[in-house]
Amino acid sequence: METLSFDEFYDLVGQRLADILKKRLPVAELRKEYKERLQGQGYYALTVDVPFLDAAVHLNVENIYSCAGSKSIEEIAGMAADMVMARLITLPEIEADEIIDYDKAKNNLIIQVISAERNEKLLASIPHKRILDLAVIYRLMIKTSDGWETCIVNNMLFEEFGISQETLYKDAALNSARINPVKIENLAAVGKRIAEMLGYSTSVFFDEYVKSPLYFVGNEDCTFGAAAVFYPGVLEKCAEILNGSFFILPSSIHEMLILKAGDDVDVGWLERMVSEINEEVIDPEERLTDHVYYYDACKKEFCAA
Repeated sequence: METLSFDEFYDLVGQRLADILKKRLPVAELRKEYKERLQGQGYYALTVDVPFLDAAVHLNVENIYSCAGSKSIEEIAGMAADMVMARLITLPEIEADEIIDYDKAKNNLIIQVISAERNEKLLASIPHKRILDLAVIYRLMIKTSDGWETCIVNNMLFEEFGISQETLYKDAALNSARINPVKIENLAAVGKRIAEMLGYSTSVFFDEYVKSPLYFVGNEDCTFGAAAVFYPGVLEKCAEILNGSFFILPSSIHEMLILKAGDDVDVGWLERMVSEINEEVIDPEERLTDHVYYYDACKKEFCAA
């Protein structure tokens, strides 16, 4: 393929894909759009709408462009058409009332916690609960032939539900705790388990009587587990384990770390550590925030550190 700018590539692949789809899937409608995603990880897409299936397939043109290599526009558009057809074949068959009927949908709702600052634009289009600089959003689990997928609940679906924000938060948090229970574990035990999984001898490095001052808080599946701190009763449970107030360090969207509060704890140092780990270790799409939080066990209050 001759060297093309991204804009030129976007236009040419879109035009050729439209021609191919007219023959292979005449009812399809193709459009160019920018897809907003969590954590500022949006992308330029070619979206194929299939009205009679009430379905859409989004092709990430940025990924296609980066992998194009020496392929011709014709080859690339043909591969894109194959991707569209393959995705349509695997789309789950969903009855509309399983999604818009709240009494049926609520049992498949879960919560996820994200950075409010990094997702400000997206939050305008979805229901959410602000907690300081965090936002709790809602996902609907959908059964597919390969297991489960989730989609973010947007404002349109929320209106169909016909419920309040408070009800949505309460039901989704309760349901999350049922579907994917909280997991609270000392970080030393986590390290020992990982070492054992990798086949290392743990007797030298881990003493069963020595505990880390840090505890891991997540869920059983280690997916969107940072939200587990907002499951009903979890903050109180953490306070019970640590015997008092504690700091909460956002490790990623999948887990939090907690540390017992004390006069010798330097909050500034904790925030620098969180920030450095986010920058050097955590993938951008999995980062939460650089801020440290505090749970006051007496007041039962989640606040900024």
